[in-house]
Amino acid sequence: MAVTKKQGLQKKSPCGLIALPVKLGQTIYFNTIAGVDSTGYLVAPTSANIGQIRLAGIVADDSIADPPLPTTANGAISGNLESATDPSGDKTVRTLWTSGQFQLPFTGLTQADLGKVVYAKDNFTFSLSPVAGVKIGTLVAVLSATSGYVDLNKFYTLDRGMVIAGLLTAATGTGGGAVLSLANPIGMDVVVKEFVVKILTGSTGAATIDIGVAANGTTTSDTLLDGINAQTVGYATIGVNGGTNGKYGRTWSTTGYITGTASATLAGMVAEYYMTVERI
Repeated sequence: MAVTKKQGLQKKSPCGLIALPVKLGQTIYFNTIAGVDSTGYLVAPTSANIGQIRLAGIVADDSIADPPLPTTANGAISGNLESATDPSGDKTVRTLWTSGQFQLPFTGLTQADLGKVVYAKDNFTFSLSPVAGVKIGTLVAVLSATSGYVDLNKFYTLDRGMVIAGLLTAATGTGGGAVLSLANPIGMDVVVKEFVVKILTGSTGAATIDIGVAANGTTTSDTLLDGINAQTVGYATIGVNGGTNGKYGRTWSTTGYITGTASATLAGMVAEYYMTVERI
């Protein structure tokens, strides 16, 4: 839950210290999460502004008053930062750690959670669920069900995007999954951020291809690419060639498949596919 007092945290090699101006009306607590919102000022994350946070870190300096007072003016990075105070409120310039490993509180951690992305829900509530949260780092040590170390603003390969590539089958039938039947190889739920088909040689006859996420390898799906032309040499992407049903951001479950199905024979076609996935 959100906190209303400064916190004590265990830290490993904190760095990336930056000074930021505080927004009017904000109360910022030492050792809690703060972030820059859409106005460019430092705020304490809440359910109302969490979707605007675009730079997050852990507050590195203490307030003037204890407990701190809300600021009554916007801060400014100018002059002597040690005197950047609001006469009626608190410090209008605060500093954030933007990297390093910090021991943070959780609920229900298990060893299987190691390596997952951590989200802040407010200034001191942390979760592995992205719903109504902002990414702050990766869980790098599970100490107990209620505690773990987070590598702040560090995201590993799958969280930046993994590319999976291969060849489509020039199927001569229209069975579900005859063109592509790919089981999730990652071992966790992911989001398909992009799917691209590169047709090197078009099919000799008229045909279209549907590609999408499916529960099994023989079910037809068009949730990624809906009816792309198999005779057209070049690239087909979701944004340009998604059709009626093709959309970005489809969830691909641990047990799910990506399937490709043709409307007619694809004899003569040579085609590759590339997809980018990210951890949920």
